[in-house]
Amino acid sequence: MYWSGNMASGRRAVNERELRKFGKALLTELGLRKPPAPPEFCRRLSEHLGVPIVLESGRRPGVRSYACVVPFPDQFVIAYFDTLSPARVNYVIYHEIAHIILGHLAGNTSGVPLVCGALFSKDEDEDEDEDEGTPQKSFYATPREWEAETMAAILSGWSKMPIQADWKHLGPYGDALGRAFGGRGV
Repeated sequence: MYWSGNMASGRRAVNERELRKFGKALLTELGLRKPPAPPEFCRRLSEHLGVPIVLESGRRPGVRSYACVVPFPDQFVIAYFDTLSPARVNYVIYHEIAHIILGHLAGNTSGVPLVCGALFSKDEDEDEDEDEGTPQKSFYATPREWEAETMAAILSGWSKMPIQADWKHLGPYGDALGRAFGGRGV
């Protein structure tokens, strides 16, 4: 099940209510009452979608984000920093899963990472001399990032798993949004 709403066609962002409705329908279709731990959720989604979702712990070359999803013709790879806390890993995987299920990668099999969210500064990058890579700005202002971040918060809240999210890039009310969903900030 992929999102079939207007956002997949790029016309408008969906709202939280529509995301919750979609999430409940997806869980029902998967035979789940609540989202399981992210690795198990990826396995279940892989079986359901007929496309492997591979979790990869470690950095992707040229990507200065703490996590990303990479669409390939035969699989999705969700890569995340292995230095993140387990609670943060749970959250970022739900965020990347959201991009997949919301259709943000529909038709994209380029192998180019969808880089999003909180980017770290160049001085944190092990390749400081490298000029290429991810621009140094937050992408949370885009409708797709808002949707993925909101869907990740919804899934995380429903899972009752420990999460640790970073909502400061959502603007002045980002931390309040996180608290509303019951999460802890970084």
